[in-house]
Amino acid sequence: MAEYYKKSLNKKYNLTYHGRKDMGIKQIILIALKTEADKVLLVHNHPTGSATPSMHDIKFTDKLFNALLIFEIDLLDHIVIGEMEYVSIYEQLQKKIRELKKEQLKKDT
Repeated sequence: MAEYYKKSLNKKYNLTYHGRKDMGIKQIILIALKTEADKVLLVHNHPTGSATPSMHDIKFTDKLFNALLIFEIDLLDHIVIGEMEYVSIYEQLQKKIRELKKEQLKKDT
């Protein structure tokens, strides 16, 4: 089972650490609110050694992003750590968006 670690930056840009297995969105938001976090960085490892985000990782990131918006808290990134590598889910999503835009431009011309 993956282990989630949430790091938050409070309004004074102090880094606060909280870690626990299987943290849900509600727990992450409660900690962010208690620490007066403006930003959250979610990091977890894959015990299999692969840093490739699962569909669950991607859906969880999307749900957390939208939930944090309600409280005006930014989700900086969700990073998945493997054995010898890491993957930024945000970087992957931005890459996919660029690819889709390029495909759309080709169709439009």
